[in-house]
Amino acid sequence: MHSQRVLIITHDPDVEQTLRALLPSAYEVEVLPTLKALGATAAPPPALLVFLDVTLLDGGPLQLLDLAPLQSLSVVLLAPDALPLKALNPLLANLHILGVLTAPYLSDENRTTLSTALSNAPLYLHKADLEQQLATAQQRLDQRLQELNVIYTIGRTIAASLRLDEVLPRVVSIAVNLTRAEEGLIILQEEGDLYLRATHRFNGPEIAPQHTLTQDPIAERVLQSGRPVMLKRETRLSTGNLVQSLLYLPVLQPGGGTVGVLGVINRQRQGEFTESQLFTLSAIADYTAIAVENARLFSEVEREQHRLRSIMQRATEAVLITDEREGLLLWSRTAAEAFAIPDDAAGKPILDVLHHAQLRELFHQALEGLDSPKGEIILPGGRVMNAQITSVSHLGRVIVMQDITQMKELDRIKTEFVQTVSHDLRTPLTTIQGYVMLLDRAGPLNEMQRAFVHKALNSLADITDLITDLLDLGRIEAEYDMPMTDLQLGQLLQDIEEQYRPQAQKADLTLQLTLPPTSLCVRGNAYRLQQALGKIVDNAIRYNRPGGEVALEVQDQGEHILIRIRDTGFGIPLADQAHIFERFYRVLTPETESIRGVGLGLTIVKSIIEHHRGRIWVESVIDQGSCFSILLPKCL
Repeated sequence: MHSQRVLIITHDPDVEQTLRALLPSAYEVEVLPTLKALGATAAPPPALLVFLDVTLLDGGPLQLLDLAPLQSLSVVLLAPDALPLKALNPLLANLHILGVLTAPYLSDENRTTLSTALSNAPLYLHKADLEQQLATAQQRLDQRLQELNVIYTIGRTIAASLRLDEVLPRVVSIAVNLTRAEEGLIILQEEGDLYLRATHRFNGPEIAPQHTLTQDPIAERVLQSGRPVMLKRETRLSTGNLVQSLLYLPVLQPGGGTVGVLGVINRQRQGEFTESQLFTLSAIADYTAIAVENARLFSEVEREQHRLRSIMQRATEAVLITDEREGLLLWSRTAAEAFAIPDDAAGKPILDVLHHAQLRELFHQALEGLDSPKGEIILPGGRVMNAQITSVSHLGRVIVMQDITQMKELDRIKTEFVQTVSHDLRTPLTTIQGYVMLLDRAGPLNEMQRAFVHKALNSLADITDLITDLLDLGRIEAEYDMPMTDLQLGQLLQDIEEQYRPQAQKADLTLQLTLPPTSLCVRGNAYRLQQALGKIVDNAIRYNRPGGEVALEVQDQGEHILIRIRDTGFGIPLADQAHIFERFYRVLTPETESIRGVGLGLTIVKSIIEHHRGRIWVESVIDQGSCFSILLPKCL
């Protein structure tokens, strides 16, 4: 609350007495004879209102310097009639004038003016206080914004490098220049010991980054407590050094813990460090911690990359690794030799580096979204590589190729042997089967003999089926006699339904086919597709119960056609589902042990589907049935 004190500046006793008579008795009045008397005080006396007799200005030019003590106060001018109004203009321009009292001063008009001035004066003083507070706050805000701008600029500078040998000297130099300290340092803790990593002297040459073991009790105290230490007076340290002021701040890890100390020191210059400098250096220490962590992570990444490169160089497989933008990232020495990859290929688009047609085609399949495409790559000289591309989300792709030349040769020899032996076995087996069937013509057979003949014929049929399947599988894997054409899958499925309907009716089963209204064009071999789908339908009938059903459902899924063959049969145990497509694997349960088979049917089916660039999988529940799903690409 402002005081009720007023000042009267006049040398005329009559004016003073008249004005006292006008003022209410609650106001404390002080009289000064001249403006110089007001300016002689160290600070303007606090006053609600100042009455200034303008006749004090008569006889000489108005000095604005004389009016300076009045500029923060509310003023009422006392003007005789004889004074020209133009003499008041400098006052009106440089002072806060609440009114002008003209002689005679005891008039009603002057009383009204005085009352209004006394009412408005507190408002002006309150406004002046608010403006002063606002100006002070604005000044502090500007200073803080300037500090933040410096911190932001420093942060960008520090974060621009990932190498501590570059970052730490820059940090120390900035800290010393901001605080005008005589010297600065950074100490980092490594494996329990303290190492001096960088130092700097004000206005001196930058000292190269150091990595020397040091003993600093204050730094150890900061590391243990995680709090800054500020010394503001002359202090002799335990090391024997004398300092005038010191400021050590912890370098805190982003995840917690203290990894080092940022310090500034004045050894001879007087002057303590301020709280504002503590705030600024704390922010720099935080940036330093981030830089230290980034450098650590970068160093780990470099070590891991070096380790990975070393592994890749020694890998016998041909390995190629790309980044998210399909740029070549890493490659093995085997891959470099096989595909003539230059030493400067890192970062280049892989399709600009690789010129092998088969590998480029496989990579295009990966780009088109095919899940883990794989295939055989034939190199100059006849070497064969088995290649597979794996896509890693948000990382890139990995291409692994294994040399299977010897395996292909062994497989060729094995296939030729199987085909030769299988073909040579057909003639004697057919002869044996014929003679066994003619045994009853040589004379009547008893029941036991008939049973033996029946078992012999079944075994001969199994051997014949096995030989047929082995020959079939060899032809399919060699893609022998498998021309591909555009065909209508709907018509092929209808033919299968007609072919197996009598077998289903004989087994007391319902066979149902459901086709969509759209065209079902696929690129394939009609005989082999009918063979594959027919084998699944045949299994669904043979491994079913009387009164059950077999359903063929087809869905058009845009770029692919999905075929589902469901049955209500015995089901496949979960442990067997992963092996049913393997050669000679059969599911043996009490319900299936009497059903004939050699374990090659589903192997043939899988081989046919994969040669049509399709997929096949099974879902099954015991005693509820099985569902075989086949996904085939549509015609382009």
